Amino acid sequence: KLWTGESGKAAEFGHVIVNPDGAQCGCGKRGCLEAYSSGSAMLRMAKDALDSGQASSLQILYKKNPETLTPETIYDEAKKGDALSLEIFRVVARHLAIGISNVNNLLDIHTFIIGGGVGKSAHIFKAGLMEEIKKRVFSVSKDKIRVIISKLGNDAGIFGAGYLAKNGLARLTEAESCRAKL
Repeated sequence: KLWTGESGKAAEFGHVIVNPDGAQCGCGKRGCLEAYSSGSAMLRMAKDALDSGQASSLQILYKKNPETLTPETIYDEAKKGDALSLEIFRVVARHLAIGISNVNNLLDIHTFIIGGGVGKSAHIFKAGLMEEIKKRVFSVSKDKIRVIISKLGNDAGIFGAGYLAKNGLARLTEAESCRAKL
């Protein structure tokens, strides 16, 4: 059964705080996982580094046309060994590990599914992610943690919304059915 919590906002994993004084998140808070381990976070980190003059193969693309800088170009350059791009993925992995470790330590959950664009590039940072997780979880969990890449990718939200709509309608139908029997 899907756990939605009392107000329907349970499992907002992207808004677990991983750095209390950290980067501004789109939700208005500071230090959310989303502010460090998402495509938009990767772009922010790359632009900040490039604007400060950090050397990178991304600099050529960025100077030519800032619009060409995307999470995909950061991924492509990381595959080629660009130090800045690899550092961005290290930061993504570190913060994602903090979030996963906190959830594991709190709820004893051992399987995590990563989706979206970051999930597609997980092979670049998964080893570092697992190393960081193992530093932070209780020893009993170290060999149990599994990080799986979502097969639904960016469509996971659409499927989840469909699931909720279907089940919400099913509950409504059951409630109407009960009233009809009374």
